[in-house]
Amino acid sequence: MTHLVPSLLTLFFLAIATGCSTLDQAMKIASIDKPTVKVSDTKITGISLEQATLEFTLDVSNPNPIPIKLAGFDYTLVVNEQQFLAGEQREGVRIKANQSSQVTVPLALKFADIVKLSKGLSDSTAVNYTIKTDALIDLPVLGVTRVPAEKTGQLPIPKLPKISLSAINIKNLNFSGADVEVGLKLDNPNVFGMDISDLGYDLIVNGQRWLQSQTNETISLTKNGSSQLKVPLHLSFLDIGRTLATLLTQLKPLDYQLEGNMNMDTSLPMLKNIAMPFKHSGTINPQRD
Repeated sequence: MTHLVPSLLTLFFLAIATGCSTLDQAMKIASIDKPTVKVSDTKITGISLEQATLEFTLDVSNPNPIPIKLAGFDYTLVVNEQQFLAGEQREGVRIKANQSSQVTVPLALKFADIVKLSKGLSDSTAVNYTIKTDALIDLPVLGVTRVPAEKTGQLPIPKLPKISLSAINIKNLNFSGADVEVGLKLDNPNVFGMDISDLGYDLIVNGQRWLQSQTNETISLTKNGSSQLKVPLHLSFLDIGRTLATLLTQLKPLDYQLEGNMNMDTSLPMLKNIAMPFKHSGTINPQRD
């Protein structure tokens, strides 16, 4: 290693002295192979009511018998042929001789911004994207050089599953309380199927919490399909209050809020095991069996 740097310096200055005009020529004379850079993976790692988190992985391969350094990189995300966001990262990464290294970068994509980007996009199921990067590679003797890479693909625009209260069926009613069956409806508005798991939810009716629960079962939803979940519940009139008990026994409309969290898994490579919150409110009329 002690003789390598003087040798490279000699070759580098020789390249200058002989009129070497390009980096590739200088690298050839200095016996340095150009590192390869590629965007190896792109996936959605998180989704909420407002945004999705897109993550891309940059692979840098060092074919040389000496270490090099990834000094940083610039990146641009193009959506439907329009620049959506751009940024840079300057955290250095040392790449050992004849080895590769990966750097992962998360990008926050707000749905409202995506919809503004193109007319009619809210009705689309996917958008075209390109991630363009310029890796800043610090090479021995030659210094920092830019190595470009890009990846093009389609980014699905998932619509959030809708969870709503579909029914409150009174099974038994007496002076002290009622046995009811709460129906939860899960709707999938997407053109692909999905599995819902780890469903945890709170049900608040007319300001009173009726139910706080979690199911461990997996609920499969076909594309543009729906499923029903029935939950038995005993309500004490002492706990829920006289006014709400009267509305329930008289089958009057009830206001409700249903909110919680769930895990969504799909067959799409970019939508795997996504944790997401949900929130829905409305009015429902109880029914008596």
